[in-house]
Amino acid sequence: MTKCITVTNQKGGVGKTALSVHIAQFAAKAMGMKTLLVDLDGQQNSSFAATGKSSFEHTVIELWDGEAEIPAGISTRFDFDLLPGPAAPDATGIDEEETRSRESGKSSSPAKVALSRLLTTEYDLIVFDTPPAPGPRQIAPLGLGGLLLAPIEPDIAAFQGITTLYKLYQRVAAGTDLQLKLVINKRILNSANQTQVIQALRGSVIGKYMMMEELTSRVLVQNAMREGKAIWDVDRKDPLSAILAQVCKKCVEGLKVEEGQPPEQQPEHQRTQVGGLLVDLNEEV
Repeated sequence: MTKCITVTNQKGGVGKTALSVHIAQFAAKAMGMKTLLVDLDGQQNSSFAATGKSSFEHTVIELWDGEAEIPAGISTRFDFDLLPGPAAPDATGIDEEETRSRESGKSSSPAKVALSRLLTTEYDLIVFDTPPAPGPRQIAPLGLGGLLLAPIEPDIAAFQGITTLYKLYQRVAAGTDLQLKLVINKRILNSANQTQVIQALRGSVIGKYMMMEELTSRVLVQNAMREGKAIWDVDRKDPLSAILAQVCKKCVEGLKVEEGQPPEQQPEHQRTQVGGLLVDLNEEV
């Protein structure tokens, strides 16, 4: 049965692409899983990182044509396959189609119907890299279940963004077998402000979803991505290589261990103080 991991956050620049690529590579190479990385972002960052190319003959947009064949994943510089992201105009078209469908009263989401076609393929794991803006390309893959993984850059703005994402998770998980994991990314070890935000997050109702590992802000990640390699293939001795590999391992193996467990009960109402900002994690959005 094909399993899914959706890497998302409602804030750009938090490291979604790097994390998506590394999870896909770990699953393919270290765990021997036939893996497909699906780029849903109109910026096509994952597509470029995986191939070094900026234009593609076939893209994920073809899934929206139910009468067309499912586009085949293409080979990459890594050990996983890629379904390239839509060009910006096509991405806008997807969002507009979703709006028209909703306004016409249809109950099914065109984006979810399109992406669910991938579950009939031979892949063991599908990793979705989503755009930061809320919309069908961010929400639809969550409806396929599996794991929602959100990288968090620990600042006040990120705290507010993850609060909104947590509400989304609660709504989707009410009807879908969906797990949630949060991982701190771009950690600056000597930052007092980041330490305060992380402590507040771990002490809040979403703290139980946070991974113990924290990924530091390193040039190594950027350099490895430019070379088309995972960071552990560039510098295996760097501590970040082992930490990131452990994050990838937990995410992929967690799908096997936790799949099918009943959804967790919703947490009690809670507010959290962060740097003078009172954040309500159960406020309606």
